[in-house]
Amino acid sequence: MQNAQVNDINASQALQAGLAGYLTPSQQLCISIITLINHRCRLIGQTTIEMNVRLSYHDKETVCLNIFNEMGEVYHGCTPENHPIIIKNNEEFKTACTLLAICRLRYPKVIILTFELMNNHLHLVAAGSQETILMMFAEYKALLEKYFLYEEDSGIELNEFKLKLHKITDLENLRNVIAYVNRNGSVVDEEHSPYSYPWGANRFYFNTEAAERHNTPQRFLRAKECRALTHSRKYDGIGAVPLVDGYASPFHFCDISTGEKIFRDARHYFYKISKNIESYEEIARMIGENIFYTDNDMFQIACIISRKEHNCSSPHLLSRDGKIKLAKILHYDYNATLKQVQRMLKIDVMTLKSLFGE
Repeated sequence: MQNAQVNDINASQALQAGLAGYLTPSQQLCISIITLINHRCRLIGQTTIEMNVRLSYHDKETVCLNIFNEMGEVYHGCTPENHPIIIKNNEEFKTACTLLAICRLRYPKVIILTFELMNNHLHLVAAGSQETILMMFAEYKALLEKYFLYEEDSGIELNEFKLKLHKITDLENLRNVIAYVNRNGSVVDEEHSPYSYPWGANRFYFNTEAAERHNTPQRFLRAKECRALTHSRKYDGIGAVPLVDGYASPFHFCDISTGEKIFRDARHYFYKISKNIESYEEIARMIGENIFYTDNDMFQIACIISRKEHNCSSPHLLSRDGKIKLAKILHYDYNATLKQVQRMLKIDVMTLKSLFGE
């Protein structure tokens, strides 16, 4: 019997994820009939039908919106990006991730959709009450302070390492914030992409290979190890902490599945992390961060401004005065470096230095 291709997403997965209530009656009836046929096929040893239910654009948006509405309060939390360096090497990154997992397990009502840990600040997207999220972070900060206190000559001060929460009020804002956080590490570190930066939940979004690799923990953090790490016994009851590559895997303490369902599909998510440039600037301004763009992002911005301001398809085709005007916009409004402006607009360095007084 041939496979019945009726959808983009696997219907059994949709049902398991609790989406059956969002399907149309005809789609539910189709699934029920195919389920009965498959049950009979298994009994007599025949090939089963692969169930897929094609959801329209409107259906997918409805599913996403319903999931968002059922999440309750959702926040984007961030600590100051101008904080002095806290984490200096991979071992400290691993410890910081594991401590965050311990705190998340201690506060099960906090649902972490994604996070990104940088060497001096943290981004967190979480569902839960504001009070509970702040309590979890306060405990996380205390554990970090305790960890660095026991490190020789660490000299780490975390007085200004404070989490500021910004409430997310609509579905599109949540999508943009998740994309903003998941690309944050790759913008800072050009050696990584949103699918490879290791210190966050970003690389598990719509990445089957990473999810499968982390699905089975290599081992679990033992109670004795947890006490040694936290210098406390109060975490004995949090349960098993799955470890992969020597630290708590974000795949196990973040709700990646729910985060993915905020997007219509993998293609929609990829658009958000690679093309939706304007929203990043809005988010950065709202949380008081300086945003830095990759060369590809900056070139897209230059093209958009060229079309909007000069009715010109490419910044390379602008007049000299047009390029100077665009250079000022890119440098002052979008934090473009002199080298980026030079690469984008082919203006000589001396002109740029004299233009920006550098």
